[in-house]
Amino acid sequence: GAAAVGAAAAATTTAAAAVTGETAAEEVACKSMPATSAAMLALRLLTPAEWNHLAAGDGDVAWDAATLEECLVATNGYDKRSPPFRFLIAELAEMNVSERRAFLKFATGTPHLPAGGLSALRPPLTVVEKRGAGDDALTSVSTCLHFTKLPPYSSREVLKTQLARSIAESEGVIDIS
Repeated sequence: GAAAVGAAAAATTTAAAAVTGETAAEEVACKSMPATSAAMLALRLLTPAEWNHLAAGDGDVAWDAATLEECLVATNGYDKRSPPFRFLIAELAEMNVSERRAFLKFATGTPHLPAGGLSALRPPLTVVEKRGAGDDALTSVSTCLHFTKLPPYSSREVLKTQLARSIAESEGVIDIS
């Protein structure tokens, strides 16, 4: 609440005073500033690289099968033992960096992960069954919800082909479903 914001502002201004060499009188003046002013002062202490990290997230899109299994949610027709979900985990784990960025852009609307990586993505990547679809169907997504609507593909090879096609055909297209 307001007390927490005030405490955070006081801590921020004290830290800012230590870094900038403000006198005790200046520090007291800073402590009396509204929290938004103190927050603005704190933000000036960030480097361009730190700003970029906060705004664009991790440039590194490294993940492995264990991280994917932990962070991806399987629901609405799938669980973590479902073959199509397992195919997706295996395929994502083997993607190179540019393929991972393309998948993230397809699934979330951005090729970057938030600060903290895949485990910090909110909402989490969620895989749901695309009912009534077969091997000819493309994977689709709801980017705002981070839902990947995955058909019940019969093999990993089919998933690989159809996922790559889905990503390629979505480039530059906005589909609100």
